[in-house]
Amino acid sequence: MDNRDNRGRDHILSLLAQYFGATAPWVLTQAERRASSPEELPLLLANALPNQQKREQFLSQFSALESSLALPEAGVNTSAALNDAVDTLPRLTLSIAERRLMDFIGEPGRDCVKKMQQKPINVIDLYTRLALHITNPEDRKKFLALCPGRTPNA
Repeated sequence: MDNRDNRGRDHILSLLAQYFGATAPWVLTQAERRASSPEELPLLLANALPNQQKREQFLSQFSALESSLALPEAGVNTSAALNDAVDTLPRLTLSIAERRLMDFIGEPGRDCVKKMQQKPINVIDLYTRLALHITNPEDRKKFLALCPGRTPNA
């Protein structure tokens, strides 16, 4: 593990410490062992939290951390990701947006996100564009409220 891998892991541990305290290293190690893909790591970590609100908060923070480190694959092997910053959004951000959109429109949400993942956009643009697929204005507002980094009245 090189210094860049350590840097990404240290950031993840700092985030986990907010939720798990001194057991954060153990929680991360266990999740890394169980993760079958890089995208699964943050979901396994979130599932260890006691309630949905904390899970959503953690995933949002993890997604922001992932973006700030330019990690397209959630951090299991961060060296290549830190070497090659990408113009597209991190996979975790896309999978969270996909799950949230599917809560409102079902299976078509998956296709909507797939179309967006190749475009170089930021997370606010992603949610704004995906919201156009939600016909109910109240549901559209609820979906937009889930967007990380978006101000409530934006």
